[in-house]
Amino acid sequence: MILTLAFSVAQALSYPFPAALVRSEDGTTIAYSIDRRGERSIWVARAPQFAPREVVGPLPDDGRAISSVQLSADGGYLVR
Repeated sequence: MILTLAFSVAQALSYPFPAALVRSEDGTTIAYSIDRRGERSIWVARAPQFAPREVVGPLPDDGRAISSVQLSADGGYLVR
């Protein structure tokens, strides 16, 4: 059996990849990084809607991943 994909390998590799997901201690805020075609950014979403918004980026690919995103206890501050 031959399996036909509806997308190319290039399309699969360029799909935005979320990483470094963290939440505030009180659970009202989440933050995560996104790598989209080599450009990295940090997104934040707050309760109750958790509508995402970009707060940092896009940053050019310098070979380093964004891997240590942290939020303050109340979600008011983000540290990268």
